[in-house]
Amino acid sequence: MRVQISHAGIGADLQTRLRLAAQMLVAFRIQAEVGPWTGSGCQLVVVDLADGHGRHVAEIAQRRQVATIAVGDPGEYAGRLAAELSADVSVAGLSSAIRNLLAPESSHSPAIQVSASTADKPAGVSTWGRSSRHFAWARLTSDLAATDVQATLDSRIIYFSRSEGRVRANSWSDMMFALKHSHDERWQLKRLPSPLAAGQAEISSSQDAFLLQAALRNPDAIASYPETPFALEHWPDLTWAG
Repeated sequence: MRVQISHAGIGADLQTRLRLAAQMLVAFRIQAEVGPWTGSGCQLVVVDLADGHGRHVAEIAQRRQVATIAVGDPGEYAGRLAAELSADVSVAGLSSAIRNLLAPESSHSPAIQVSASTADKPAGVSTWGRSSRHFAWARLTSDLAATDVQATLDSRIIYFSRSEGRVRANSWSDMMFALKHSHDERWQLKRLPSPLAAGQAEISSSQDAFLLQAALRNPDAIASYPETPFALEHWPDLTWAG
């Protein structure tokens, strides 16, 4: 499936995230080209409603029934567009929103399937999967799944914002500390009763990338899995992992 995605009024950072999000669609057999709004030929447009050009394009797209994703505060457009996302939406979140609009039937049928028996092991890691150490974030897939979580060790605090797919902290020092000490059994994890307030813990990274880096730093803390075929439910956002 080939599609054209346009954008209007969005900044350079979001344009980069949009291009990365489009590349991730390949896993769902969707080939997407991204470029500025030209007035025709696209199946979806991403706009920033804080920008005059973005608002103008949103109006045109509505009249032409072109699927429109708005980033930032939708204001008077709330509920009128196909999707409304926060300005700091992750690459994975943006890719998921695009996929749900262009090919909703593909949301649970990714093209990539992997066999655990043939997957490459990280270079230089000989103890992968032996689970001889504690992995602090294992509870995120059990009793703390699908909820925002605060993790505290001594004076260090990080937050897992599951709705955003982000890990947040008050400083890069806290974020790096959490990665380095992912095997520490003293981490205290608890549910957050409400989402983080605006301006709180403004340092953030992709949750997928954070967990991958934590696992690679602590390979002997990861539990073994049976050698059976499996499929990706969602394409991970690993751009920060590099």
